[in-house]
Amino acid sequence: MERMTRAGLGALLLMMLALAGCGWISPVRESILAVSRFAGSCDVRASDVVVAGNYAYVNAGPVKIVDVTDKSAPRVVGEVPGTYAATGMAVGGTHLYLGDADGFHVYDISTPASPTLSGEYACECGSLCVEGSYAYAITSDGLRIIDVSNPSLPSAVGVESSLDSINSRLAVNANHVYVTTDVPSFSIRTVDVSDKSDPVIVDTYAVSGSPEDILVTPDGHLCIACLDSLLVFSLADPASPGFLGKSTELAGGRRLARAGTGGLYSAFFGGICEVSLVDASAPTVGQGYRSPLTPSVTVSGLACDNSGYAYAACLDDGLLIFDLD
Repeated sequence: MERMTRAGLGALLLMMLALAGCGWISPVRESILAVSRFAGSCDVRASDVVVAGNYAYVNAGPVKIVDVTDKSAPRVVGEVPGTYAATGMAVGGTHLYLGDADGFHVYDISTPASPTLSGEYACECGSLCVEGSYAYAITSDGLRIIDVSNPSLPSAVGVESSLDSINSRLAVNANHVYVTTDVPSFSIRTVDVSDKSDPVIVDTYAVSGSPEDILVTPDGHLCIACLDSLLVFSLADPASPGFLGKSTELAGGRRLARAGTGGLYSAFFGGICEVSLVDASAPTVGQGYRSPLTPSVTVSGLACDNSGYAYAACLDDGLLIFDLD
Protein backbone atom coordinates (compact mmCIF):
# COMPACT_ATOMS: atom_id res chain seq x y z
CA MET A 1 0.00 0.00 0.00
CA GLU A 2 2.86 2.40 0.81
CA ARG A 3 4.37 1.77 -2.63
CA MET A 4 1.07 2.53 -4.33
CA THR A 5 0.63 5.70 -2.30
CA ARG A 6 4.08 7.05 -3.13
CA ALA A 7 3.71 6.09 -6.80
CA GLY A 8 0.44 8.01 -6.80
CA LEU A 9 2.25 11.02 -5.37
CA GLY A 10 4.71 10.84 -8.24
CA ALA A 11 1.91 10.81 -10.81
CA LEU A 12 0.19 13.70 -9.02
CA LEU A 13 3.42 15.72 -9.11
CA LEU A 14 3.71 15.27 -12.87
CA MET A 15 0.05 16.23 -13.33
CA MET A 16 0.49 19.41 -11.26
CA LEU A 17 3.54 20.42 -13.30
CA ALA A 18 1.57 19.90 -16.50
CA LEU A 19 -1.33 22.01 -15.26
CA ALA A 20 1.06 24.74 -14.15
CA GLY A 21 2.28 25.03 -17.71
CA CYS A 22 -1.11 25.20 -19.39
CA GLY A 23 -1.94 28.48 -21.01
CA TRP A 24 1.57 29.92 -21.15
CA ILE A 25 2.68 30.80 -24.66
CA SER A 26 6.41 31.39 -24.96
CA PRO A 27 7.33 34.58 -26.84
CA VAL A 28 10.21 32.72 -28.51
CA ARG A 29 9.14 32.62 -32.15
CA GLU A 30 8.12 29.20 -33.44
CA SER A 31 10.03 29.94 -36.64
CA ILE A 32 13.37 29.59 -34.84
CA LEU A 33 12.45 26.26 -33.25
CA ALA A 34 13.94 23.89 -35.84
CA VAL A 35 13.01 20.23 -36.13
CA SER A 36 16.06 19.40 -38.22
CA ARG A 37 18.34 18.69 -35.24
CA PHE A 38 15.93 16.34 -33.48
CA ALA A 39 17.89 13.13 -32.74
CA GLY A 40 15.42 10.81 -31.01
CA SER A 41 12.93 10.24 -28.21
CA CYS A 42 11.93 7.78 -25.53
CA ASP A 43 8.32 7.46 -24.40
CA VAL A 44 8.87 8.14 -20.70
CA ARG A 45 6.93 11.24 -19.64
CA ALA A 46 8.88 13.12 -17.03
CA SER A 47 9.48 16.33 -15.10
CA ASP A 48 13.29 16.34 -14.85
CA VAL A 49 16.45 14.74 -16.22
CA VAL A 50 20.16 14.48 -15.42
CA VAL A 51 22.80 12.80 -17.58
CA ALA A 52 25.90 10.78 -16.72
CA GLY A 53 27.87 9.28 -19.58
CA ASN A 54 25.60 7.18 -21.80
CA TYR A 55 22.72 7.16 -19.34
CA ALA A 56 19.94 9.61 -18.56
CA TYR A 57 18.13 9.46 -15.22
CA VAL A 58 14.60 10.66 -15.83
CA ASN A 59 12.13 11.68 -13.12
CA ALA A 60 8.94 9.96 -14.24
CA GLY A 61 7.39 9.29 -10.83
CA PRO A 62 9.94 6.55 -10.25
CA VAL A 63 13.28 7.66 -11.67
CA LYS A 64 13.77 5.73 -14.92
CA ILE A 65 17.19 4.81 -16.30
CA VAL A 66 17.49 5.43 -20.05
CA ASP A 67 20.38 4.14 -22.15
CA VAL A 68 21.15 6.96 -24.62
CA THR A 69 24.15 5.36 -26.32
CA ASP A 70 22.13 5.34 -29.55
CA LYS A 71 20.66 8.84 -29.61
CA SER A 72 18.14 7.84 -32.29
CA ALA A 73 16.78 4.98 -30.19
CA PRO A 74 17.11 5.64 -26.44
CA ARG A 75 15.62 2.87 -24.31
CA VAL A 76 14.56 2.37 -20.70
CA VAL A 77 16.78 -0.22 -19.03
CA GLY A 78 15.56 0.02 -15.44
CA GLU A 79 14.63 2.36 -12.64
CA VAL A 80 16.30 3.68 -9.52
CA PRO A 81 14.92 1.63 -6.60
CA GLY A 82 12.74 3.36 -4.04
CA THR A 83 12.09 6.57 -6.01
CA TYR A 84 8.50 7.69 -6.51
CA ALA A 85 8.29 11.47 -6.33
CA ALA A 86 11.76 13.01 -6.66
CA THR A 87 11.82 16.80 -6.37
CA GLY A 88 15.58 17.32 -6.82
CA MET A 89 18.25 15.52 -8.87
CA ALA A 90 21.99 15.92 -9.39
CA VAL A 91 24.95 13.85 -10.54
CA GLY A 92 28.47 14.04 -9.15
CA GLY A 93 31.19 11.56 -10.10
CA THR A 94 29.85 8.04 -9.66
CA HIS A 95 26.89 9.09 -7.53
CA LEU A 96 23.32 10.17 -8.19
CA TYR A 97 21.74 12.47 -5.60
CA LEU A 98 17.96 12.60 -5.22
CA GLY A 99 15.68 14.65 -2.99
CA ASP A 100 12.07 13.88 -2.12
CA ALA A 101 9.54 14.28 0.68
CA ASP A 102 11.32 11.58 2.70
CA GLY A 103 14.88 12.78 2.45
CA PHE A 104 18.15 13.25 0.63
CA HIS A 105 19.35 10.02 -1.01
CA VAL A 106 22.74 9.02 -2.44
CA TYR A 107 22.96 6.25 -5.05
CA ASP A 108 26.08 4.56 -6.38
CA ILE A 109 25.92 4.59 -10.20
CA SER A 110 29.33 3.07 -10.88
CA THR A 111 27.22 0.42 -12.64
CA PRO A 112 24.95 2.99 -14.37
CA ALA A 113 22.04 0.68 -15.21
CA SER A 114 21.91 -0.80 -11.69
CA PRO A 115 22.12 1.96 -9.06
CA THR A 116 22.39 0.95 -5.42
CA LEU A 117 21.49 3.07 -2.41
CA SER A 118 24.63 4.22 -0.58
CA GLY A 119 23.14 6.42 2.13
CA GLU A 120 20.46 8.95 3.01
CA TYR A 121 19.66 11.86 5.27
CA ALA A 122 16.13 12.39 6.60
CA CYS A 123 14.54 15.71 5.55
CA GLU A 124 11.91 17.06 3.18
CA CYS A 125 14.15 17.90 0.23
CA GLY A 126 13.61 19.89 -2.97
CA SER A 127 16.11 21.34 -5.44
CA LEU A 128 19.76 20.44 -4.86
CA CYS A 129 23.27 20.93 -6.24
CA VAL A 130 26.52 19.10 -5.53
CA GLU A 131 29.99 20.59 -5.63
CA GLY A 132 33.02 18.74 -4.33
CA SER A 133 32.33 17.04 -1.01
CA TYR A 134 29.17 19.01 -0.28
CA ALA A 135 25.56 18.99 -1.39
CA TYR A 136 23.42 22.11 -1.10
CA ALA A 137 19.73 21.31 -0.75
CA ILE A 138 16.55 23.31 -0.32
CA THR A 139 14.60 21.66 2.49
CA SER A 140 11.52 22.49 4.52
CA ASP A 141 13.95 23.59 7.25
CA GLY A 142 15.95 25.91 4.99
CA LEU A 143 19.07 25.71 2.84
CA ARG A 144 20.98 22.72 4.18
CA ILE A 145 24.64 21.97 3.55
CA ILE A 146 25.25 18.22 3.57
CA ASP A 147 28.68 16.60 3.75
CA VAL A 148 28.75 13.79 1.18
CA SER A 149 32.44 12.89 1.49
CA ASN A 150 31.24 9.59 2.91
CA PRO A 151 28.38 8.61 0.56
CA SER A 152 27.14 5.95 2.96
CA LEU A 153 26.69 8.51 5.72
CA PRO A 154 25.65 11.95 4.41
CA SER A 155 25.41 14.41 7.29
CA ALA A 156 24.13 17.97 7.62
CA VAL A 157 26.78 20.44 8.71
CA GLY A 158 24.95 23.78 8.40
CA VAL A 159 21.61 25.41 7.63
CA GLU A 160 20.24 28.84 6.64
CA SER A 161 16.75 28.41 8.07
CA SER A 162 15.03 31.39 6.40
CA LEU A 163 15.37 29.85 2.92
CA ASP A 164 12.67 27.24 3.46
CA SER A 165 10.55 27.63 0.31
CA ILE A 166 10.59 24.11 -1.13
CA ASN A 167 9.91 25.59 -4.62
CA SER A 168 13.26 27.42 -4.64
CA ARG A 169 16.05 26.66 -7.12
CA LEU A 170 19.76 27.13 -6.47
CA ALA A 171 23.18 27.38 -8.11
CA VAL A 172 26.64 27.07 -6.58
CA ASN A 173 29.76 29.10 -7.35
CA ALA A 174 32.68 28.18 -5.07
CA ASN A 175 31.91 29.75 -1.67
CA HIS A 176 28.56 31.25 -2.64
CA VAL A 177 25.12 29.75 -3.28
CA TYR A 178 22.45 31.68 -5.19
CA VAL A 179 18.85 30.85 -4.30
CA THR A 180 15.60 31.85 -5.98
CA THR A 181 12.75 32.52 -3.61
CA ASP A 182 9.09 33.52 -3.75
CA VAL A 183 8.72 34.27 -0.04
CA PRO A 184 7.91 36.96 0.95
CA SER A 185 8.44 38.22 -2.63
CA PHE A 186 10.29 37.21 -5.79
CA SER A 187 14.02 37.62 -5.21
CA ILE A 188 17.49 36.12 -5.52
CA ARG A 189 19.43 35.54 -2.30
CA THR A 190 23.21 35.24 -2.17
CA VAL A 191 24.47 32.98 0.61
CA ASP A 192 28.09 32.93 1.78
CA VAL A 193 28.97 29.29 2.48
CA SER A 194 32.70 29.69 3.12
CA ASP A 195 31.95 28.49 6.66
CA LYS A 196 29.89 25.36 5.93
CA SER A 197 28.63 25.26 9.50
CA ASP A 198 27.30 28.82 9.37
CA PRO A 199 25.89 29.89 5.97
CA VAL A 200 24.91 33.57 5.90
CA ILE A 201 22.73 35.59 3.50
CA VAL A 202 24.86 38.49 2.28
CA ASP A 203 22.79 39.95 -0.56
CA THR A 204 19.19 40.11 -1.84
CA TYR A 205 18.06 41.21 -5.30
CA ALA A 206 14.34 41.67 -6.00
CA VAL A 207 12.98 40.48 -9.36
CA SER A 208 9.61 41.29 -10.91
CA GLY A 209 8.68 37.89 -12.36
CA SER A 210 8.59 34.46 -10.80
CA PRO A 211 12.15 33.00 -10.95
CA GLU A 212 11.96 29.48 -12.42
CA ASP A 213 15.63 28.47 -12.60
CA ILE A 214 19.13 29.75 -11.97
CA LEU A 215 22.56 28.83 -13.37
CA VAL A 216 26.20 29.97 -13.21
CA THR A 217 28.14 29.99 -16.50
CA PRO A 218 31.87 29.15 -16.78
CA ASP A 219 32.67 32.75 -17.72
CA GLY A 220 31.24 34.19 -14.53
CA HIS A 221 27.63 35.08 -15.32
CA LEU A 222 24.64 34.34 -13.15
CA CYS A 223 21.56 33.70 -15.30
CA ILE A 224 18.00 33.59 -14.00
CA ALA A 225 15.03 32.36 -16.03
CA CYS A 226 11.91 34.28 -14.98
CA LEU A 227 8.39 34.17 -16.34
CA ASP A 228 8.75 37.76 -17.58
CA SER A 229 12.41 37.78 -18.76
CA LEU A 230 15.87 36.25 -18.66
CA LEU A 231 18.18 38.14 -16.27
CA VAL A 232 21.99 38.20 -16.44
CA PHE A 233 24.33 39.24 -13.61
CA SER A 234 28.09 39.58 -13.31
CA LEU A 235 29.85 37.59 -10.60
CA ALA A 236 32.95 39.80 -10.57
CA ASP A 237 32.01 40.25 -6.92
CA PRO A 238 30.44 36.87 -6.06
CA ALA A 239 29.04 38.22 -2.80
CA SER A 240 27.06 40.91 -4.63
CA PRO A 241 25.97 39.95 -8.19
CA GLY A 242 25.86 42.98 -10.46
CA PHE A 243 22.94 43.32 -12.86
CA LEU A 244 24.05 43.40 -16.50
CA GLY A 245 20.90 43.10 -18.59
CA LYS A 246 17.77 41.17 -19.47
CA SER A 247 15.75 39.89 -22.41
CA THR A 248 11.95 39.84 -22.50
CA GLU A 249 12.18 37.80 -25.72
CA LEU A 250 13.48 35.00 -23.52
CA ALA A 251 10.60 35.30 -21.04
CA GLY A 252 8.90 32.09 -20.03
CA GLY A 253 12.03 30.00 -19.59
CA ARG A 254 11.42 27.03 -17.33
CA ARG A 255 14.87 25.46 -17.03
CA LEU A 256 18.47 26.38 -17.88
CA ALA A 257 21.32 24.06 -18.82
CA ARG A 258 24.96 24.46 -19.79
CA ALA A 259 26.45 22.38 -22.61
CA GLY A 260 29.91 20.84 -22.33
CA THR A 261 31.11 23.39 -24.87
CA GLY A 262 29.94 26.20 -22.58
CA GLY A 263 26.79 27.11 -24.49
CA LEU A 264 23.71 28.16 -22.52
CA TYR A 265 20.27 26.71 -23.28
CA SER A 266 16.80 27.52 -22.00
CA ALA A 267 13.71 25.30 -21.98
CA PHE A 268 10.27 26.70 -22.80
CA PHE A 269 6.75 25.47 -23.30
CA GLY A 270 7.27 24.64 -26.96
CA GLY A 271 10.93 23.64 -27.12
CA ILE A 272 14.44 24.77 -26.19
CA CYS A 273 16.74 27.45 -27.54
CA GLU A 274 20.31 28.61 -27.29
CA VAL A 275 20.94 31.82 -25.36
CA SER A 276 23.65 34.12 -26.69
CA LEU A 277 25.62 36.11 -24.10
CA VAL A 278 28.03 37.68 -26.58
CA ASP A 279 26.69 40.94 -25.19
CA ALA A 280 25.65 39.99 -21.66
CA SER A 281 23.83 43.32 -21.27
CA ALA A 282 21.48 42.26 -24.07
CA PRO A 283 21.08 38.46 -24.16
CA THR A 284 19.56 37.19 -27.41
CA VAL A 285 17.87 34.08 -28.80
CA GLY A 286 20.11 31.74 -30.77
CA GLN A 287 19.27 28.48 -32.51
CA GLY A 288 15.99 26.90 -31.40
CA TYR A 289 14.75 23.32 -31.30
CA ARG A 290 11.24 21.93 -30.99
CA SER A 291 9.64 18.52 -30.90
CA PRO A 292 8.40 17.11 -34.22
CA LEU A 293 5.83 15.19 -32.17
CA THR A 294 3.98 17.92 -30.24
CA PRO A 295 4.65 21.56 -31.31
CA SER A 296 3.46 22.92 -27.94
CA VAL A 297 5.39 20.36 -25.91
CA THR A 298 5.82 21.08 -22.18
CA VAL A 299 9.56 21.00 -21.44
CA SER A 300 9.98 20.84 -17.67
CA GLY A 301 13.53 19.51 -17.34
CA LEU A 302 16.72 20.08 -19.33
CA ALA A 303 20.26 18.68 -19.31
CA CYS A 304 23.20 18.76 -21.73
CA ASP A 305 26.10 16.35 -22.07
CA ASN A 306 29.71 16.86 -23.11
CA SER A 307 29.25 15.46 -26.61
CA GLY A 308 26.88 18.04 -28.07
CA TYR A 309 23.42 16.77 -27.14
CA ALA A 310 20.56 18.22 -25.10
CA TYR A 311 18.00 16.12 -23.24
CA ALA A 312 14.54 17.59 -22.62
CA ALA A 313 12.20 15.98 -20.10
CA CYS A 314 8.64 16.49 -21.29
CA LEU A 315 5.22 15.76 -19.87
CA ASP A 316 3.84 15.30 -23.37
CA ASP A 317 6.41 13.54 -25.56
CA GLY A 318 8.70 11.91 -23.03
CA LEU A 319 12.47 12.32 -23.22
CA LEU A 320 13.58 14.26 -26.32
CA ILE A 321 17.17 14.36 -27.55
CA PHE A 322 18.52 17.19 -29.72
CA ASP A 323 21.80 17.44 -31.62
CA LEU A 324 23.36 20.80 -30.71
CA ASP A 325 26.29 20.62 -33.14
